Formats: sequence, C-alpha cells, structure tokens
Amino acid sequence: MVAFNGYYAQEHTNWPWEDLWAFALEHAQTLYALFAAPHLLNADRLESTPPFELALLNGDTFPDLTVGWALWLAHLEHDAVEHALELGLL
Repeated sequence: MVAFNGYYAQEHTNWPWEDLWAFALEHAQTLYALFAAPHLLNADRLESTPPFELALLNGDTFPDLTVGWALWLAHLEHDAVEHALELGLL
C-alpha cells in the first residue's frame, strides 16, 4: 500500500490543488455511497466475483476470497494502515 500511495503521490504532483481536492472529494463520496448503500455493494455482489487470493501487509493471506471481497478488504486495510493517523486510529 505504501507503493500505492507513493505512485499516486508522484502521479498527482503537478496537479493544481483545486483539481486534486475535487478528485479526492469525488472518490470519497463514491466510496461512501458504495459502503453506505447495502443494495449497491452487498455480500451477494462481492461473492459473485471470480476467486482471488489476497495477501495483507502483515503477511496474512486469504486464499479463498473472491475479487469483490479482496478489493473491499484491501481498501479497508489501506485506510487503516496508510491513513490511521488521519482517521484517529493512532
């Protein structure tokens, strides 16, 4: 995930602040809508995606996930690890 943040930090280095802020706000609103609306992102939808094996930053692996659950977990891990301070988790 650090590489993820580093890549996007470099990718957006030359963006004007107003554009970066609008981009971040749009993504935050989209994720909120997905996570807050059970009919959009529900367990059935996550389960109906192809199989996938996920490895977390701490080395734990989940060999029997689906792509949907892997993306959901990767997003939660990203927030909890990379944005722990901003979220008040530390």
